[in-house]
Amino acid sequence: MTNIRDQMNFARHEEVQRCAFSVIDRLQEFPGGIQATGAAMVFLLLCKRFDEMPSEVLGKANAMLYDTLSFGKQEHANAIKAYLSKEL
Repeated sequence: MTNIRDQMNFARHEEVQRCAFSVIDRLQEFPGGIQATGAAMVFLLLCKRFDEMPSEVLGKANAMLYDTLSFGKQEHANAIKAYLSKEL
């Protein structure tokens, strides 16, 4: 099995977006402040678990989001944004 950094570097946009959508779906049952804090806590714990710097993981996610929105793969990202604005 590849290491976590390789998995992040070679992750498929669609698979990452599907994961993000699943997380958002579960968060909607909580108030906004709890959603943000809970998601941040999980993120930080995942970074610790895989011994990754949160800023590096956020940088990779930000680059992937930019690529997704810029290069014709935005239908999933747009669906996530719409879901966030209406459901959370």
